[in-house]
Amino acid sequence: MKILLATPPEEEVGGVPHVVRTVSANLSSRGHEIFLFRTGRETRLSRESSPTGFPRFEIGLQMPFGGRNPLTSLAIFSARFPLAFVQLARLIKTLGIQIVNVHYPGQSHCYFALLRRILPIRLVTSVHGTDIFPNGRRRARYPTGLRLLLDWSDLVVTPSKAYRKDLLGIFPQLAMKTVAVWNGIDANELRALAQAGYEERVLPDSYLLCIAAQNEKKAIDVLLPAFRLVRQCYPGLQLVLVGDGPLREENQRLAASLGLDSAVLFLRKVDRSMVAQALSGCEAFVLPSRSEPFGIVLIEAFALGKPVVATQVGGIPEIVRDGVNGLLVPPDSPEALSAAILRVLGDKLLRDTLVQNARVAVEGFSAEKQAESYESHFRRLLTV
Repeated sequence: MKILLATPPEEEVGGVPHVVRTVSANLSSRGHEIFLFRTGRETRLSRESSPTGFPRFEIGLQMPFGGRNPLTSLAIFSARFPLAFVQLARLIKTLGIQIVNVHYPGQSHCYFALLRRILPIRLVTSVHGTDIFPNGRRRARYPTGLRLLLDWSDLVVTPSKAYRKDLLGIFPQLAMKTVAVWNGIDANELRALAQAGYEERVLPDSYLLCIAAQNEKKAIDVLLPAFRLVRQCYPGLQLVLVGDGPLREENQRLAASLGLDSAVLFLRKVDRSMVAQALSGCEAFVLPSRSEPFGIVLIEAFALGKPVVATQVGGIPEIVRDGVNGLLVPPDSPEALSAAILRVLGDKLLRDTLVQNARVAVEGFSAEKQAESYESHFRRLLTV
């Protein structure tokens, strides 16, 4: 198959870039021809090689409204839309694209919905999280372009069964063409990165780890007071927070107000090697989210043999089985979170059991299984 993945801007760390890299690499290894596309600013289609080695195309996709002056925006759209549309259509025909798979859809991706009407392609839209639920909440209004894309897609993919249910609560008309495909990881690659290590010593000797964006839905403001309670029993323990976001400075102030400023290490954007090193060295991994469509980092912690404490929200219970391969707690409860962390730290038998079961669970969340699912759905669409 010849597959075009329409992607968000390249990032080193994050769930969506991880999924795009994993899906594209594994589909390629299965013999399919992969091309990438992302929305740019220029009116002329450009081509380059992406960091993952696949050909990547870029062009600006103007929408009719959204600028400061609606009339100006509409005029620019009227001039640019035909040019971009024709170039995209020519690209798809020239490459012989059979499947267009949009990841993290935005309103401008509706160009592909329109192309689906005139070209013999199948359109698959993969939703991931904040594209539909910013900050874990339903939008007051969904843009027309996004609605059009979802309605005209042949298939909509969600990262978990829980997220599928949430999506259909807003767009019930998509029920017959929406499937859940769990995200996957390459555990061997992650372990190799962890073993390689870093020359410079950045991490403390004993620490809890949380890898999450610094925003409201990740609930770092719940983890910090929970960590203060944990420190009463383990005064030498530190907390490492990997990730950046709009609430980073606010969370730093909260840590200082709790007397934790010297016990909490804030690391902003780091590469995959540093993520693997941080995971491999922690005492336990904690994810205190208020909302979570899936939670790839939980599988990564499993793969590196780390006990996991997380909240019972969204797709997390599809990964973490409470008391079996991790511990689950209600969201927004520092007391429950700290109690679970203390259980893991203080009970070696429990910790060893969770880790052993987690290593087995990883096998169900492999990159190969994820690619197999996408491939199966793509083939089915082409036979319809």
